[in-house]
Amino acid sequence: MASFRVFHYWPAIVRLACFEKSPRPPGISPNRLTAKALGFAKKESGVRKVTSSWFVTKKAKREVALFRGFATGPATLRWLALKKRLVLLGNPLQLPDNKEDGLFKKAVREPQSTLEILRNVKPNELLCGPPYDLGQPYFPGMPHFPSHPPFLYSLTKRHGDIPYAGGITSAADAIAMGTHVGTHIDALGHFSCNGVFFGGRAVAHTYEHGMAELGVDQIAPIIRRGVLIDIARLEGLDALPADFEVTPDHLDRALKTEVNPGDIVLIRTGWAEFFSDARRYVNNSAGPGPGIEGARWLSARRVFAAGSDTVAFENVPQSAMAVHAHLLVDSGIHIIEVLNLEELARDGVEEFLFVAAPMNIRGATGAPVRPLAFRM
Repeated sequence: MASFRVFHYWPAIVRLACFEKSPRPPGISPNRLTAKALGFAKKESGVRKVTSSWFVTKKAKREVALFRGFATGPATLRWLALKKRLVLLGNPLQLPDNKEDGLFKKAVREPQSTLEILRNVKPNELLCGPPYDLGQPYFPGMPHFPSHPPFLYSLTKRHGDIPYAGGITSAADAIAMGTHVGTHIDALGHFSCNGVFFGGRAVAHTYEHGMAELGVDQIAPIIRRGVLIDIARLEGLDALPADFEVTPDHLDRALKTEVNPGDIVLIRTGWAEFFSDARRYVNNSAGPGPGIEGARWLSARRVFAAGSDTVAFENVPQSAMAVHAHLLVDSGIHIIEVLNLEELARDGVEEFLFVAAPMNIRGATGAPVRPLAFRM
């Protein structure tokens, strides 16, 4: 029979139930085994509801059940890599309750490409190589989109203000900022259309508590395959002009590998080089990025998230913000903005492991994130 192991990792409750068997008992289907794992996880964790993912894979007398919203931390990832037990990534979206809804099928994205990468990766290559830091720094006066509050910082206690015995002192500080300032990820609740979120969910929110559904706290920590598409290099430019619209033709010609369902696709415009100059970077809310056809190119490939090195991701100004609406509302695809992609581009890294964890802010429409890319 199967022996079960449940992994717990903050802030999730049950992220993975993993079970070993040798071999599967005759007449017991993988679905029934998955149900057993789910039941065990539910019983052991005390969670009232545990939902399964969409497939069970088998390798070397081991089956791994992947759960929607699954995420893991470095320690668990290291254990899995060393043991060559591959478990990665369910879908953190809150899917429609009506399973017959066509959007349900559209939202289900099995990250097979991430699984394939980590099946073949050597642990020292994944865990010992220096990661690329894709996040921009936070500082007073940093760029921010005009409709979002700026980043504010101050010390609240200086060294020497409160002395302790033996000459010991400490300092502390405070920050205030909008959730869409600096490198951040958009939750699906960031945009709506005609009073409806992704999946046909009616908008429900309050000033005090934010989004009743589809807030950034519903995005599990992310560990997925990433792909860089360098449009600036394609055009032979250090940075694209402000009015440059990234089209499907640009994406096709700049793409050096394949894009698979569940991937993270990052589009480089070269504008990260302007980040230290807030006026130049924000540029009166005008900047390069995908237009609606470029957005449809991304959604057709069922990516998990799309990001860029600009403040607005899409080609702005646009009165309708059609790209945001198409990705967030129509397609359930997250957007990551204000990335630093210069080092990835410098080293010609086109495929990588993308790791990021949004701040767990209940009901928020977005949150700061510090993504890391591990070269494969």
